[in-house]
Amino acid sequence: MTLQDCTLTGKGTYSGWVGQSGLSKIVFHTYDLMVVTNGSYYNMTRLFDRTKDLMSRMNAILSLLNQGWIKSISGSGSNITWQYFSNTGLSAMSTTLA
Repeated sequence: MTLQDCTLTGKGTYSGWVGQSGLSKIVFHTYDLMVVTNGSYYNMTRLFDRTKDLMSRMNAILSLLNQGWIKSISGSGSNITWQYFSNTGLSAMSTTLA
């Protein structure tokens, strides 16, 4: 690996570690760490934010599943109620990425 100036299309030129082929890089953008693979770059900060958001959404689904499956629905119009089977016992995922 060598330390080089790396150009990120649309972002500018920043310092980075470059692999032997020049196609893999770790670039230190102003506020973010960018990973370059085969000429395409990925913002690691955004990746972590998106992953945390996805895990939060999965936890919301798990909390709904933990109420159990619906066994009956009654009512009409805007006055609808339902009964659940017992809790599924699924547990939430940690949203801590460290």
